[in-house]
Amino acid sequence: MFSTKPILIFLAKFAAIYTVLVILISVLSFDKPYAATFRQINNTLFGKLGNGGVVVFEEYEEKIKQQKNNFDNKSKHDTKIIIVNKEKALREAKAAKARGESNVSKDYFQSLTINSWNIGGLPTLFVLALILATPILWKQKLWAVLWGFLLINVFILLKMWVLLVYEANQHQQLDIFNLGGFSQNMLNSINIIFSFLGFNLIVAILIWVLVSFRKDTWRKLVSL
Repeated sequence: MFSTKPILIFLAKFAAIYTVLVILISVLSFDKPYAATFRQINNTLFGKLGNGGVVVFEEYEEKIKQQKNNFDNKSKHDTKIIIVNKEKALREAKAAKARGESNVSKDYFQSLTINSWNIGGLPTLFVLALILATPILWKQKLWAVLWGFLLINVFILLKMWVLLVYEANQHQQLDIFNLGGFSQNMLNSINIIFSFLGFNLIVAILIWVLVSFRKDTWRKLVSL
């Protein structure tokens, strides 16, 4: 027999767990080591990009006035991404030096800033809270946490790769990617879709269902 009571209990547990996790992260300032790890992993995976491209993720401190608490700080950008065509930059540096100039043309550099916690930390907490609130055995729940953590982070890294390719292709003077026509339109569309909050929530929910649900899980969630 269908009942809304188990669903309401699940939603309440999810909201409570998610809130507690967010508060703990804020109190412990866990977003800072997370950002450092985020940058390290992305530097390792995406240090080289396309045709001679080099990508560097480095710490960035965005100065925003009147920050009241740690929750406000979560909205600040904490990571700077630098995309450069190293070979062309070196050639330009040598040419500039021969001309007696010290500045290298900015055509070979592109940078942007992001908030690593909003991109990766919050979606991860969302998936973990869903799993922990699900009425399944603890052994199954632990495996679900491990697989859920892995899959959501694979998705996050995929988003980062798409963002990097998109940014490099948007600034074609970098000469790292020169996608056009259908390929460029497809890349632009994927990047837009990935930037939508709703799409990210759908992916998180699909991962939760994939790693947590068995035949009897639905019955526990919708019936007495």
